[in-house]
Amino acid sequence: MVTEQGPSSFTGTSFAAPIVSGTAALLKERYPDDTALQIRARIIESADPGTGAVSPYRALTQVPAKYSTITHRQQAVEPVATNDDIMRRCGIAVVVIVMVLLGWVIAARVTGMRAVPDAREC
Repeated sequence: MVTEQGPSSFTGTSFAAPIVSGTAALLKERYPDDTALQIRARIIESADPGTGAVSPYRALTQVPAKYSTITHRQQAVEPVATNDDIMRRCGIAVVVIVMVLLGWVIAARVTGMRAVPDAREC
């Protein structure tokens, strides 16, 4: 940046934000039909390859070969079982096991079966 005392350099994100937003405003004024993605692409393509510093002059004067857009691939992901799901499934399994055991005990009593043969019967 050039001041009354001469050129001076600034660093940090607090000074980068006004440079980038000002460059975007200048690009929008010069290319009013460009979308936000196209303006973003112009800024990125004109940035210094080594430092990534934005150059408003290069952004306004370069002719981009092709607009590059960043696409975000979307994919569906199967839901992950949460602790609530796991606890519910375990609870169902326990209930089923208890019901089977109770049914077996009730059936044994009704039919007169014994789980262990009586020693006198052998």
